[in-house]
Amino acid sequence: MLRVITGCDQPNIPLTTDSLREAFFRLDTVLWLDVTAADHHDWDILQATFGFHPLAIEDAKKQNQRPKVDQYPDHLFMSIPTVDVRFAPGELQTAELDIFLGRNYIVTISETPLETIQQLAQSYASANQAPTSAAALLHTILDTVVDDFFPAMDTLDTAIDVLEARAFSPGDPVPISETVKIKRDLIVLRRALAPMRDVINHILRTSDTLLIPASLMPYFHDVYDHTLRLVETIDLHRDLLTGVVDIILAQTSNQLNQVMKTMTAISTILMGCALIAGIYGMNFKHMPELEWPLGYAFCIGLMLTATTGLVWYFKRLRWL
Repeated sequence: MLRVITGCDQPNIPLTTDSLREAFFRLDTVLWLDVTAADHHDWDILQATFGFHPLAIEDAKKQNQRPKVDQYPDHLFMSIPTVDVRFAPGELQTAELDIFLGRNYIVTISETPLETIQQLAQSYASANQAPTSAAALLHTILDTVVDDFFPAMDTLDTAIDVLEARAFSPGDPVPISETVKIKRDLIVLRRALAPMRDVINHILRTSDTLLIPASLMPYFHDVYDHTLRLVETIDLHRDLLTGVVDIILAQTSNQLNQVMKTMTAISTILMGCALIAGIYGMNFKHMPELEWPLGYAFCIGLMLTATTGLVWYFKRLRWL
């Protein structure tokens, strides 16, 4: 579906070919066209109206590709990731947002309606104003998309703090599967944000001042700083999570060692009793104490004495 958000007299209405062409050729306003779940007819309209490069159209049709930016003579194409801030650990997902930037227009393309785009469209509609330029609108979109990653990062930060507190709590063992879920989310974020940093860096280095004026470069540099901070935070969280995993493994190993010590102590105690019983259970005819009336009591007392001594010794070693 195609709809014009800004750039025509009646925004947020279903798009017609005539209204799109009329808005496209108006240079006094910025045309923002949002496309969701595009079909063959929608792609034909985009190609016929804007004259996008076939390679850019091909990239826009593919989903879940690496964030990228391509410079063409009269337009810029970029593919960037978006994130849903409402997620449970282990279920973080990113969605692709494709953007075509021209001198007086922006076309945003997504497989499903994105909350980020919907909120920006509502903000322009409620304020009853249009973007000052296509490049300024691009900055607003990029800034909003990047800022959405901060709440997701805070969610993971809180989850890591909880795991770290539980790791130091002896009565609350942490399953290793919970750390694996958070690690997966961090990998998803880094896979999205590391290339995103390169995309914004390309915009900062572009020499096409018709598409992106030099006056807006400080604003894009601010978005780049946010992206860089997010990437560094991801690396920090990965180190913290690795520390939590090391603590969990160390505690597991320590518990296993304690179990082995206890089992060793019990086995040694039983071996002492088995030794005494084995000696007096040998089938020899001539052995001392065999005819002794107190022989049984003596053997039991000897076993108890050996057991008591070994228990006291292992208690001192804290093996029991």
